[in-house]
Amino acid sequence: MNLLRNLAILLVFISSGFAQDHHGIPDHFSELRDSRQYATVHMKLDSLLRMSDTFAPYCQLAHNVLKNHFFERDNAVFYLRDSLLGSESGEALVVAVQEVPQQLEKLLAQFPQSPCLNKVNGDYFALLLDEAASGKPEDKRFLDLLKDRVFQFYRQAADNGFSDVAVDRWLGIYYADIGKPERAKIYLERIFKNERQDPEASFYLSQIYFAEKQYSQCYNYALKAMAGLPDARLEMRYSATYLAARSLRQLGEGEQFVSTISECLDLLPDYQQAYLDLAGYHESRGQTEKAESVLRRMFLANPYDVAGYQFLEAYSGRQGIFYFGEALLEDLLLRHEMSDKVRGNIHFCRGNLLYRQGMFYAADRQWEISRSYYRKCLPGDSPLLQQVGELARQ
Repeated sequence: MNLLRNLAILLVFISSGFAQDHHGIPDHFSELRDSRQYATVHMKLDSLLRMSDTFAPYCQLAHNVLKNHFFERDNAVFYLRDSLLGSESGEALVVAVQEVPQQLEKLLAQFPQSPCLNKVNGDYFALLLDEAASGKPEDKRFLDLLKDRVFQFYRQAADNGFSDVAVDRWLGIYYADIGKPERAKIYLERIFKNERQDPEASFYLSQIYFAEKQYSQCYNYALKAMAGLPDARLEMRYSATYLAARSLRQLGEGEQFVSTISECLDLLPDYQQAYLDLAGYHESRGQTEKAESVLRRMFLANPYDVAGYQFLEAYSGRQGIFYFGEALLEDLLLRHEMSDKVRGNIHFCRGNLLYRQGMFYAADRQWEISRSYYRKCLPGDSPLLQQVGELARQ
């Protein structure tokens, strides 16, 4: 019975178009894969491969190995295992698979135009690239070389008709990163054909459309990214929300802008930029109490970044009112007695506020106190340390 079943599956491989190697890597063991029986899938594909005179099963075998291994040794031996939850025998089968890259290289030498072989070769080099980028600092030329290999394989696969979310996304991001947004859009937007969705692709498209000042398009893609990105991608979700808010402001949707930018404050409350945009919006509408409330909330969440102090200084100058800034800085001094960085920031900003009011001696005294704190926590050649007192030198 097993022999007949394997023969039937092999005929499906051949009749499905997979053997002709068209548009993807069909999953003929989806039920086993869904129950995470990865080692069993490998054994079945290996059995089919021995019966086949085509390379078709090897594409799926390599795809299963590269995507679903739980451990690898020296990028040469990959380990697959079955989940106990779906195991019929009650045991978790483990298999070790060797020579995957060598076999792929040999097959690609015979079939250089094969979409699926180029795709899985790209997967292998993408794996190497991810490991190199996340490990110890590598020679940038080595990382660029790996990225170029991934690009060459994925582009060859795509040029020969292969299309899946991962490949289209990778190529789209690659083109976006090298400053070719029109090429990037080709790959990123085709992900959404046939009702496919991908929140990361949506995020990159929102970036592209914002740069092109197509704010409605940016907003629509940013919404898709916000809805689909998981907590593990919190920074990207923040950035998508921030882009959506900025698009709304450009579109003249003030109330929606306030509501959306406020979501940023809840997602990552220590990121200053959204606070500064919201405070600036309130200031532009003459709502100084709301602007100052936002600034106060920002400094309570993050008194470390200099951008907030620079905004406070400029805001005080534009309004011609300095008591709010002085009171806020005094409160921060009481809250952060132990932080040299924060106290350096406070005295730096205090000095600038005093200088703008014409109290030059008092300003110089504050700058000297700021330098004394900065020297305790910053290197001697720190640009920030060099900026202290710059107003007096201008």
